[in-house]
Amino acid sequence: MIKTIIEKEILNKYEVKGPRYTSYPTINNFNDVLGNENKSLTKMLKFFGHIKAQKPISLYVHIPFCDSLCYYCACNKIITKNKSHADIYLDYIQKEWELYKNIFHSEIEINSLHLGGGTPTFLTNEQLRKLISIFNPHSTSQKIERSIEIDPRTVNKERLRLIRDLGFNRISFGVQDLDISVQRVVNREQSYEEICSLISAAKKEKFHSINIDLIYGLPLQTKKSFSTTLKKIIGLKPDRIALYSYAHLPKIFKSQRSIESDGIPSSNEKISMLENAIDYFNDAGYEYIGMDHFALPHDEISMAKKQGRLFRNFQGYTLHNDNIVGLGASSISQYDSYYYQNEKNIKSYYSSIDNNKVPITKLFSLNKDDLLRREVIMKLMCQGFIDFKELENIYNIYFHQYFNYELKLLDEFQKDKLVKASKDSITITKKGWYFIRSIAMVFDSYLRSSQDLSRFSKVF
Repeated sequence: MIKTIIEKEILNKYEVKGPRYTSYPTINNFNDVLGNENKSLTKMLKFFGHIKAQKPISLYVHIPFCDSLCYYCACNKIITKNKSHADIYLDYIQKEWELYKNIFHSEIEINSLHLGGGTPTFLTNEQLRKLISIFNPHSTSQKIERSIEIDPRTVNKERLRLIRDLGFNRISFGVQDLDISVQRVVNREQSYEEICSLISAAKKEKFHSINIDLIYGLPLQTKKSFSTTLKKIIGLKPDRIALYSYAHLPKIFKSQRSIESDGIPSSNEKISMLENAIDYFNDAGYEYIGMDHFALPHDEISMAKKQGRLFRNFQGYTLHNDNIVGLGASSISQYDSYYYQNEKNIKSYYSSIDNNKVPITKLFSLNKDDLLRREVIMKLMCQGFIDFKELENIYNIYFHQYFNYELKLLDEFQKDKLVKASKDSITITKKGWYFIRSIAMVFDSYLRSSQDLSRFSKVF
């Protein structure tokens, strides 16, 4: 049981705000692009033109539309019930895709496709078919991973069959909590019976992996009420469970201003919920992947972690170490030594494409130090192990000299038995995996130059 592994004082000690490291550097370090004549952007697009998309890519498509507002949500979204807005949006997705094909001067092979939001299942059946048809000539392999985020309130058994027929093999249901009082206060009501029926139908359709998202720390949640949710979810035996910590940042996210702060669980209450959840998952046979993710031993992501094939990007943990091209308003891309983000405002997004310009608004070009630190952080987050000699050979450094300051900071983690550091390597301990964000922060040079952590969530 986790209570016998991690002391509460250790949990409290490292319960700080910090990045989730879906990228390094994190998005708050990206630079604004001042018009499409920006030198860095011009340089990046020329680079794209030379490489001609030699490697397959992972494609992310952001669907911003939602039928109703979930008050906890921090995503880029547009609340509407008018489905015709999506018809216009899909036309622009297709135009943006054509821009990329022109930039690369070649056909682009897609290795994986992920639909996120917003609510991808806001789209009608016909709109989903249209979206997939845009990319079908570029994703002919039967092995391509196609994943989609699903709001359970927007699908039924028949829609799940359509989604499977369109080639989607991995699905994620946004459940968050099953307690009706919590659901009402965050404006997202859905019954356990509906969830149960959908999971059963998804299993019959033979999706390769079924994930359920949960959130702890929501208003009115208690350890007891959330335990009931956990037991019911575990009883459904999804292949994966993602357990996210709610970050209440109403100054940044307008929708969260609808939530009364006095109903939000305290830090100690959240830690108790987390401890309890980990106990339940461990007892049910789920393996801890890292950060917020748990999976059954047979799932691909569990096997990938054991085999050292796990990676991390803007969609979380993944088996794919491809470049990522993001389409749609607010989408983020990662291509070689570049990160960039599209316009968040849908009118600005449309306007850029109408002017035959990629709708990029933020950009970051990684230097040698960024690339090295990204590799260190991602190895910690995914493999829990760093071989100094490997990085010394790749980056022509002496690890102990280059990271002298960071290795001294790790001494405290070593005293708490969260890491094992030798002259040749760093290894995350079993207990240390639960503190991986705090450990990774040691190697983040941008946190040293700016100690403003207000935009980040707490690590627990």
